[in-house]
Amino acid sequence: MAIENENEYEKNIRVGKIVKPLAALDVALLVLSFIIISYGAYTVTKLEPTKASPGVTYATLVISIIAALTSLICAIAYYLEYFVVSNLATLFNLLWIILEIIMGALIIVLQHGTLFGSIVLVCSALSLICLAIRVAIIVFRIL
Repeated sequence: MAIENENEYEKNIRVGKIVKPLAALDVALLVLSFIIISYGAYTVTKLEPTKASPGVTYATLVISIIAALTSLICAIAYYLEYFVVSNLATLFNLLWIILEIIMGALIIVLQHGTLFGSIVLVCSALSLICLAIRVAIIVFRIL
């Protein structure tokens, strides 16, 4: 019985040493994503206020912000080792990342807004990197 508890304790220590740095990297990438989203909001509202269909652009901003916020919730939950919350938020975040990629591509193709569409796709790429980090955390937890 004591040996099983020691093995479980050693596994928790090992997982903690791997998970915390990865979660910190995840948070750092999300801060970068928030900065890029803020720049995107500035370019939309200040530089192009009379866009042909601003609703699509603002919807994309909302989707990007929600994707970044769900990523942030995942990263904080992993850092605090609330794995059930973080796994559920990761699945929810995948939906927002897919929507973000679709909206960024639609903006580039339909509105010819290469600047804002590119910003959205860069945020999507950062979100995918964060998702890959979270998948690595899940794999390290299972091993």
